[in-house]
Amino acid sequence: MYIARVILVYTLWALPIRILMEDLMYDRDMEIYKYLKAFGYLNGNVSGLHHHHQMEYTTTTTMTEGLRKLQEYFHLPVSGEVDFKTLDLIGKPRCGNKDLEDISVDAKRTIHRKWGIPIVKWAIYNKYPDGFPNIVERAFAVWAKHIDLKFQSSFTDVNILIGFKGYNHTCIRNVGSMCGSTFKNGILAHAYYPYINGRNVEIHINSDLEFDLSNSTVDGKYNLFLVMVHEIGHSLGLMHRVELDSIMHPNYGNMKIDFKLNSRDIVAIQAIYGRPKLYTSSTVSSHVTSSYRTTTSRSTTNPAVQPSPFRDVCDVHSKFSGFLIHYQTMYVFYKQWVWLIDLKSKRPKQPNPIDINDWLPTLRNVFRTVDYSYKVSISPIGDLILIMENAIYRIDFKSMNVRSVRPFTSTELGFNNFTRVNGIVTSNYGLPYIFFDDMYAIQVDFNYFRKERVIVSIGELFPGIPTSFNGIYKGSDGIFNFFVGDRILQYDEYLKEVVGTSDKSLSILGITCPYITILDQLKSLLSTIISTNLSIPINY
Repeated sequence: MYIARVILVYTLWALPIRILMEDLMYDRDMEIYKYLKAFGYLNGNVSGLHHHHQMEYTTTTTMTEGLRKLQEYFHLPVSGEVDFKTLDLIGKPRCGNKDLEDISVDAKRTIHRKWGIPIVKWAIYNKYPDGFPNIVERAFAVWAKHIDLKFQSSFTDVNILIGFKGYNHTCIRNVGSMCGSTFKNGILAHAYYPYINGRNVEIHINSDLEFDLSNSTVDGKYNLFLVMVHEIGHSLGLMHRVELDSIMHPNYGNMKIDFKLNSRDIVAIQAIYGRPKLYTSSTVSSHVTSSYRTTTSRSTTNPAVQPSPFRDVCDVHSKFSGFLIHYQTMYVFYKQWVWLIDLKSKRPKQPNPIDINDWLPTLRNVFRTVDYSYKVSISPIGDLILIMENAIYRIDFKSMNVRSVRPFTSTELGFNNFTRVNGIVTSNYGLPYIFFDDMYAIQVDFNYFRKERVIVSIGELFPGIPTSFNGIYKGSDGIFNFFVGDRILQYDEYLKEVVGTSDKSLSILGITCPYITILDQLKSLLSTIISTNLSIPINY
């Protein structure tokens, strides 16, 4: 009887302890689940998980997957379980921006772009502590010394808006619009990435926290200078990095006040904006058309037209950088040379290629003799579109006169002098695509050089196509052909999938190489015999 009473008392005492422990475990797992979702490791919906069995199911399935992604990202032992190292990481103060972006959603918001203007203006809004403007100016200077971009404090035409905000907060410019991010669980600040259309972006700092504004790192406080350098990095287009010596690491506490940008941060920001110009070169102007004057520094002497080093178009059978089809003529391009191929016979219209300076004489002063880096395409109305020297040229195919030219900075595309165009092609649905910076595709209106569709990642728009390629053309069958190294990926725009691959050669144009007749082969053989003094035995 006594034993039964002990068991009963123990059971009645242990039951609430067990329930309490379950509740604590549930609360812990729910917070972890929210953390994983907030920073890009889960794409699920937290709402509706009000019961323990729902949380248990989530923990053993989706949450395990999220934990594995988190551990892999931060180079922790990948177990998918809640261990001490993972809990310690989750408990650290950090930036509110995601570590992993959901490409299908976030890319449509045109994130990870860059400013297409030479000077970015910033301003501080709402109440702020004394000395904060100086901290912001110093933080911008950390980035400015490594890139070709200037920063300026301003009260008009502001590009980056900075302000202190509370837990559930609105945007600075649009007070009635909720930010969408909350400051909780040690979130210090967050920032928006630059937009392709040049609209202003915001940096929000948690006003409920106590920041250190001195030139030191004080225990229990967060140095505002370090926080601002990090968030400005986001507002310039940088994502989080996992290296502990990177200012773009998502967690606070790894950097000292006297830090310097590590080499990876410098390379990443220079990949977007280029290195700073050490001097300003003189500008030489030359007319392309009566309505356009170039402003690029170059010599006014016309580049000399060099004799063709090629005996035949097959000499560049795997080197060509692009081609066009216009009416009954195919144009094959390699550096400064253009071959005109008859579309029916697949034979050159003339034995030698044309120097591009002769083919486009109105652009002779624009082409560089040492760098023929350009992309060509046909507009929906049949004009030649040529992109080079940070400008888009629209050329009449009959006269080869320039109809119009738009420097990148005069378009609405958000391009700047460091934008690298991978290729251009007209969609089967009408509007052209421009691929650039090894990551993005934008659909444009070539009549006015305006953006028609927002920036999306190449991988989202063209599944199966790698981000880095060096050319694209559309065949007469409507198939997109992407140049990827020495291979060509054939992409069906209607099926949205890669439908074939082939070696990069002129055979895809129907040109068989070596392109020489039997008579040419006999001449070549005789020439070889004569040059090597070979004797041919004659049998009677």
